Order: sequence, then structure tokens, then C-alpha cells
Amino acid sequence: MRVSTLASSLTTLVLVTSTPISVQERTTTNIVARHLIKDRQVGHGGSIEYGHVLASTSVYLEDSEGVALLTSQNFTTIIVETPLNNDVATLVAAWGSQPIFSLGSGAGYILGLPEHVYAPFQFPTLDHSALPVKVCTYVYVEPTTALTNVTIDAREPFVVEDFASELQLGQPVTELCVRLGEASSPTTSGGSSPTSTSGNGDGNGSGNDNVGSGGNGNSGAPSASLSITPSSSSPPANPVVPSAGPTYVSTSVAGSSPATHPTSSSPSHSSTVDQSSDSASSSTSSAVSSLSAVPTGTPVSTSSSVAASSASASSSSPSASTSASSAAPIPSSTSTGPNPAYETAVSFANKRFINKGLVGLGAIPGDAVDSFGETISLGSAIHLKSFTREDDGSYSGVMLAQPDRGHNTDKTTDYIARRHQLTFTLNPYYGNTSLEYQSAKSTFDLKYDSTLRYHEADGTPTTGLDAQAVRNDTKPEPIPSSSYNHISTDAEGLVVLADGTSYISDEYGPYIWKYSAEGILLDTIVPPKAVLPYTNGTLDFSSDKTVKGPDTGRVKNQGFEGLTVSTDGQTLYALLQSGTRQDLDSNGEGRYTRMFVYDISGSTPTLLHAYVVKLPVTNGKGKTLAQSEVIYLSEDAFMLLSRDGKGNGDDDSESKHKDFMLFNFDGATDIVDTEYTDGVKPVSPGGVLDSSITAIEPTQFIDIIDETQLARFGLHNGGDFDVSLINSKWESTAIASVEDPAFPNDYFLFSFSDNDFITTNGYTNGEHYVDAYGATLDNQALVWRITIP
Repeated sequence: MRVSTLASSLTTLVLVTSTPISVQERTTTNIVARHLIKDRQVGHGGSIEYGHVLASTSVYLEDSEGVALLTSQNFTTIIVETPLNNDVATLVAAWGSQPIFSLGSGAGYILGLPEHVYAPFQFPTLDHSALPVKVCTYVYVEPTTALTNVTIDAREPFVVEDFASELQLGQPVTELCVRLGEASSPTTSGGSSPTSTSGNGDGNGSGNDNVGSGGNGNSGAPSASLSITPSSSSPPANPVVPSAGPTYVSTSVAGSSPATHPTSSSPSHSSTVDQSSDSASSSTSSAVSSLSAVPTGTPVSTSSSVAASSASASSSSPSASTSASSAAPIPSSTSTGPNPAYETAVSFANKRFINKGLVGLGAIPGDAVDSFGETISLGSAIHLKSFTREDDGSYSGVMLAQPDRGHNTDKTTDYIARRHQLTFTLNPYYGNTSLEYQSAKSTFDLKYDSTLRYHEADGTPTTGLDAQAVRNDTKPEPIPSSSYNHISTDAEGLVVLADGTSYISDEYGPYIWKYSAEGILLDTIVPPKAVLPYTNGTLDFSSDKTVKGPDTGRVKNQGFEGLTVSTDGQTLYALLQSGTRQDLDSNGEGRYTRMFVYDISGSTPTLLHAYVVKLPVTNGKGKTLAQSEVIYLSEDAFMLLSRDGKGNGDDDSESKHKDFMLFNFDGATDIVDTEYTDGVKPVSPGGVLDSSITAIEPTQFIDIIDETQLARFGLHNGGDFDVSLINSKWESTAIASVEDPAFPNDYFLFSFSDNDFITTNGYTNGEHYVDAYGATLDNQALVWRITIP
């Protein structure tokens, strides 16, 4: 329903008696709802321009716990406006007997044109000085006894409760409020801390966030008032400062120099990581239905600004490409360099590794689309293609960013594996003043450039569909079915060699695919039997969450997450995300994972070594902090990224563990050419490491969720589910030399998050989708400055 059309058709006050309907008895639990403004969802607390408010709005509803929506139901909608500095409400519109239309299985419902009008849509006269204002929409399920012959004597002052009482409507099932416009002298910044309750996450670390419902998810009663967060467009108080420049260094390119990653360890986080207790797990949450109750909370707005979103992204087809540069002013660089007060250091392998703090924040909007018209997601892996220091102290470069298997919150999709090319400008910020999130994004300004898809030599593209069958070639490959003979690929690690060829690690196999510079499949590395998924002696590549999974080999969705290469391009390292099925403990935790080392200097890759890596666990429940990426620093230093799945994209906003850790192979047992590798003999039967094996034990280096560092860039961990909440899934790393003569061992460490294609305005295979999470997550990226000895 487009209100602009509705407004023109409702020019007179029509008073008729609606036909009584049969309504299923409902509980006090609220119905989840959102405004759809030009195909973008805006929950309460959102901010849009006054001129666009409800100009093309409908109300999107979902089934909630204890409430089943029926297409036979009718609803009454009341919209009121209240200046933020005034309690006097003005009636904007009121209508009843609105039918509900299903958007399809699991997709929710939309309210249709009303059969009865109490008050036609009419904007109040508003002095600009009164901005911003709050406009709230209240939705009621109509009881069979609802009255319709009610006269609206005046639109102002208007009391919603009194009018609803006259209509015998009871309590609203949902309440949505948005902040409109900006005052002539806008305030700078603010925040809200609404009560929230947990939803359910899916196997990718996503879940319901607190968007859209005005009610409390615990009691079901609508909230009495809503916190409104004023936006701030003010530039940072202090200019941004970089140091001298860098040369290009990437551990995934042959011939590049080694580099390291920093750590801004916060004691409150680092002290809760237990590296000695024996248990393991995935950091993901349980499965979620798209029709589930969403508690109240501050919503995550769509990309860029919500105001901008109301003027773009129609329901037709998406644009061919989207620029992701921030509209905020770019802070200017300075030469003061890192603040020693922010430094944290760790001793590893008799050397001192230093984290000098965050220096950059960037983002690609979560509803941006690539050149194929499909939603952009990044962060499963990145590769720094070029990096240049400019004369003004800034840096420019090109980054390759690889998504995983596509939007799959509910089920897998026919998404072609690919990698995106981004251009960027880095203006390292070393200042003490905390930047506002939108402005901070300009310190690492990202722009989408192009996309390369992966396919076989005959042109057959890959697919993200679940691998429920096997192609019986010399090297058995995962495919969806015999009738759809495409290689199922859940791309994770990315290594690009000097000749342009690349290796892609995959979770379905777990295989390692080699591609040409043009994206053509050249070769396949099949790992040892120990990690291949077997069920009853047969390869079983499926990732279906509804079945138990393989008897041995990699756990579902826990394949080769990490992939890196030596600086000379001769040695490839692949790291399983967590322990194999045969290595799980009684709680299903797989703390002892496997790393494989291949010689790729010749025409045929050769397995050289195999090691066991002991992953850290949470201090409370002993959950394994599965690894998401590994990077080669030098012959005696590697770094892995280990994390939980909490943050934006999960039902819990507060992450406890997101860490970069250092390790090497010193003293570790090589299990290559043994039954531990060539067979399925467990290295940790029952979750206890075999006494004949010495495992690699990583050392914590960088705390990604250091609160002081996040705050400098307008980010936060825990609290409101807003756009500046740090994303839950961080899965990639790349490094480059700072090229500072005074600090020749300093490097920039880059990490991109994986937003799991979570958006309310998504496109895949030419079809529009609305993710059940009910929000749009930026593709966030962070940059640290570190010292690698």
C-alpha cells in the first residue's frame, strides 16, 4: 500500500459499519511490525526526512510468539504526530477494516487498503523550528465488537488511548515510531538504551535484532515511550592524523614482506578467554524462523543515512552498482602518529609484537548491489591487491573482498561464488577525540568497483545451494543434485598469487579450489580423509542443519575457514574452523582443529605437514572460539582470528571474545602420514588431546572489541542494536607496510566483517528479499596499526 495513493483516495470522512470478523484469540505478546518506506524497513527510533514520511508507506507484520496472523483478520491503524518538545499529539490518519495480505511462506504480511476511514491522511501544518517530531503508528487487531460510527471532532489535541477506547480496540499489537526531520539547530549526538530480549540466531551467527516492535518482548505490553536518537552530521572536533606512508605488503602475494597484527587488548575481555580448559564449540546460535517474535529495541537503519534511504531503492530492479563512499567529510591527515597511551604489546617467540590501536573504520552499505544486481556482502576473505602512500600522508589502494555462499538465513540459494574489487582511501586517525560513526567511516573510505564470478572451464558457474549429491569424477565434488550439476561452493579463504591465479578454500568439501585470474577453475586440492565428511562410509557434503551430519570429518559449516600463503608463494596453509566430528567432546565442542601445509611450487600440490591447533574457549561455558582466518607473518609467526558470534547480526549485542592470536609450529607434533591424518583416528578422543600429540597453542594479541578503541570511531559493543554496533562476524585479514622510516616494522592490519547479506532490501538471482533479522547491516571494516618485529 502506498499512502500517497491512499491519501488522494481518502478525501472525505466516510463513516460506515464494518462487517464483523472472526478473530483468533490473541495473547498480550506483540506482533512484529515495521514501516516499509520505499521498500526499506524503518523501525521505531529511526530517522527520516519530514518530506518523505509515510509518503510511500505500508506496514509489514510478522507472526510472533503466541500470535498467528490470519488473512481473515482486519486491523485498525492510527497515526499520530508529536513534536519532541511537546506532549500534544496531532492525528495524522486513522482507518479501519484493513485486510492483511500474505507475502508468501515465511515472508510476513502487509496491510492493504482500508475499507473504512475514520480520518483521511493529512499532514499537520508544522513550523520548521518545531522539528524534529515523532510520528507513531499504532496497529490494532479489530475485535468483532469494534465500533465504526465515531466522529473525529478535532485532530489536535489527540489522545490515542481515548480514541482506541471509543472503538473498543484494547491495546495495540504493535507501535512504531520514527523521528522526522531535523531542527534548525540540531543537537549533536544522543543515544537510547531500550530494553531488549534475545531472539534466535541461525547457523551463520545471525538472528533477530530488536527492530520495529514498540512492545516489550517479555511482557508483550507496548512501551509507554520510545527513545529517540538524534543524528549528528557535525564533523569531528579534531582532524585526522596519519604517519608517514607504507609500501605494499600482503601475506597472500608472493614476494611481499611479512607483517603482523596488533592488539588493543582490554583486560575486561582478555581475562575471560580460557586457553587451558578443554572444550570446544561453534560460536553460532540456534536456528531461527523468519516468523518469530522480535523484542523492542533501537533499530539498525538502512545503509548510509535513513533520510537518503527514503529517496532511493525502489521495488523494481536494483541499480547496477552502488558507490559506498561516506557522505561525511573526510578527516584530514596529520603526522603526529600513534598515541603511545593506546599501545598494547605481547611477547611471542622472544619478540615484542605491538598493537598501536585502531586507525581506520570503513563500510559498504548492506543494501548496496554489485554489477550483477545482487546484494554485496564482504569479509569472508580479503586480499590487498595494491597499496600506495600519497604525498599528503594518506594511502590509496585496491582490495579484493570475497563473500561466502550467499543469503542463506532460511535456506541456501543459487548464488554464484565471486569476489569483489574495491578501491579505497585510508586517512589514518590517531586523535583522542571520539568520532561519530558516519564521519569515522571516511577514515577508510571504500568504493565498490567490479565483481568477478567463479566458474568451470565450460562456463558452468558455481552455486551456493546445499551439496546433497556428489559428482563422481576422479576428485569427487559436492553438487546440489545430479540434475543440477554445479559445484556447491561456500567460499571462505582467499590467496592470490603473483601470477594472478588464486586459491579459494571452501566449507562444503572442505576443498581448496584453484582459479585462473579470469575466475576459471584450474585444479582442486582434496584434503586427507581425516577431514572429509563421511556418513556410513559415504561422502556427505551436505550442510543441512536439520540432520545430524557426518560421522567423521569436518563439522557442518566448519570447513577450511582459514587460508594463507608464504611470502614467496611456495607454501599454502589451510586451517579447519574447528575440530572434526571424531574430535568432539561430550558437549559437541571441537577445540582441537587441524592445519595442513602444502607445497604449491610444482604442478601438483603436495601435503608436507599436518598439525593440531588448540583453540581458545570462553571462560564461562567453555565454548570453543572457532577460528575465522589465518595469515602468514613470517616463518616463525602466524596470526589467526578467533571469535564468538555475538554483536550486530546476532540476537545478543554484546560480544565477549574477538581476538587476533599469534602462533607458530615450534614444538608441535607433525601428524602427516599417520592414521590421525590419512585415517579417522581422533587426535582428541572425547575432547581430550591424545598424550602422544603436542598441539599448537596460540597467544592472544589483539582484542578487537576494546571499548576505548571502538569508541574513538563511533562504534560500540553491546547495548543498542543500531548501525554503529560492531558486527558479529569478523572473518578476514590483510596487511601492508606503513612505510614509516622511523618505524620500519610497522604495518596496517585490515579486517572486514561478514554481514551475512543481512538487509531488508536485498536482491539475489533477480529476486527481492527481506532478511528475517529485520535490519540492514553495514559491511564494516577496521584498520589497526601494529608492529611486527
